[in-house]
Amino acid sequence: MNPSLTPRQSDVLSAIRAHRHLHGVSPRLDDIGEVLGINKTCVNEHVDQLVKKGVVRRDPHKARSLEVIEPETKGADSGHRLPVLGTLTGGPLAPAAGSIDLATIFQSSAGVFALRVQGDALVGANIREGDVLILDRCPARPGDRAVVVCPDGNAQLVRLNGDALSRVVAAGRVLGVVIGVVRPRQK
Repeated sequence: MNPSLTPRQSDVLSAIRAHRHLHGVSPRLDDIGEVLGINKTCVNEHVDQLVKKGVVRRDPHKARSLEVIEPETKGADSGHRLPVLGTLTGGPLAPAAGSIDLATIFQSSAGVFALRVQGDALVGANIREGDVLILDRCPARPGDRAVVVCPDGNAQLVRLNGDALSRVVAAGRVLGVVIGVVRPRQK
């Protein structure tokens, strides 16, 4: 969140980003109000403040002209944020706004790294060729579900169950604990 924005202004900004991402056009003030549960007048006041702060641009003579002005990123990669477009509840998609910073999801004091999967030896673990495993360099501990080990120079994924953790740690070097799997979209 931009420190100069109020929490509600940040919500409005996130709603604009999410709507543009989902629909390919800027939202109407009513659209933002519906997502955030506030009226159009309040949305307009928040948008006016965002324009004054230089975070949003709008053409007063055009409908759907809200445009987020992205800050210059010096050394930071702005591609690590994903818009939150809703909340999955098992029923209708519940409106939500905001974004998720991948760096905070995959953070670790020991360091996080990725391994790309090649081959189909892991299909039984629902891991396919082309998937990317996200691993934490931290030591394996009870409750971890899978680790990558390198007992003899060959890296392999080991699913942990029962007393497997102590056997795995004794058998070879643990490269990392699997904390996520990313499956790129098939073309």
